[in-house]
Amino acid sequence: KIKRVEAKLGGGSGNDRQVGKAAAVKLLEEKYDYCVALGNDNDTITAGINLASVLHTSDHAIEAERLLDKLIVTSRRVHGSNHNQTQKCLSLLQAVKERWVILHSEQQWFEALKYKKNGKKCVIQGPIKEPRVTDEEKTITVPSGEVRPYKGTPVMFHGLKKAAHLN
Repeated sequence: KIKRVEAKLGGGSGNDRQVGKAAAVKLLEEKYDYCVALGNDNDTITAGINLASVLHTSDHAIEAERLLDKLIVTSRRVHGSNHNQTQKCLSLLQAVKERWVILHSEQQWFEALKYKKNGKKCVIQGPIKEPRVTDEEKTITVPSGEVRPYKGTPVMFHGLKKAAHLN
């Protein structure tokens, strides 16, 4: 079963390489679930890292973050904190947790840190320049309406009384 999944993801004909992100997520979920069922922690961690990476690039940051939280605990237990698998999980989790926004007044990238006053204000840090030097960035609080979230940044809609499950 794993070889079939890997064949669809990695090689084969041109059609196999054209697997869309949603299909890749589904296949990697299958592989991860299979590894979990087998009880092999090392294979589960590897499959989980691959799944979390594709979830992240497919704009499913919350799912990726939850999976990585579990993988970090398992990897620390199995390998220890300094093992490369644990470090991969931690590094990917850091990337997944970044919440990028554009500040309208400056048209530059910032990182959203938190909301205040019931979501009316947003605390941001930046502007972000490459390579990033956080010591040179400023932290400011702006009205939430002044920031535009980047694709994949999780948002919460207030007032969804009949559709709260969509948050």
